[in-house]
Amino acid sequence: MATSAMSEPNKMASQKRLRYILVASFALVLVLTFASYITTAVFWDGAFPSGEYHLQILNEAGDPVKGATLNIYQGKTLAFEYPFDNYLSENTLISNDEGEIVLTHLPRGLEFGGSGWDLFWIIPIRMGGPKFTCQIDAEGYKTYRFSSQQIFDTAYEAYNNDSVPRKTIQINGNEVKIMILEKMIMLEKR
Repeated sequence: MATSAMSEPNKMASQKRLRYILVASFALVLVLTFASYITTAVFWDGAFPSGEYHLQILNEAGDPVKGATLNIYQGKTLAFEYPFDNYLSENTLISNDEGEIVLTHLPRGLEFGGSGWDLFWIIPIRMGGPKFTCQIDAEGYKTYRFSSQQIFDTAYEAYNNDSVPRKTIQINGNEVKIMILEKMIMLEKR
């Protein structure tokens, strides 16, 4: 009996010590989380690159696909007038005889922003800009979906390239130069 009476206080002391260790560990994790947020937090502003984007819609043989429609979604909602200024209603962007659809994104200053930080100084946690999905449909072809970022990447890649054609447009009485960019999109037959 004496042994079990001795072990009961030891058991309680051991459980108490374990609780202190757990609480202290939790408190340390909270402090480190807060400290890593305070020391690594960033806030940023951004915009999509302005330009006139010429999408060349082609079939597998490299021939133009006439009558292909492009619709742009943010989530499941159609994204009229943003990020592309000339997308005004569903199925209004249609490829011409040469298989071309022209999209425009006019300069408008800062368009969106975000934040981020590095949890424990090593795990990046980021909030990005808005995401849009483009969908091309054409009779006899599989639906083709892709991120609008693929279109904007053509501008990022060409940004410092002086040989990329540019045109001057008027915005609020000011002349602004925008790039004219091309992107080929290949559709597969059904």
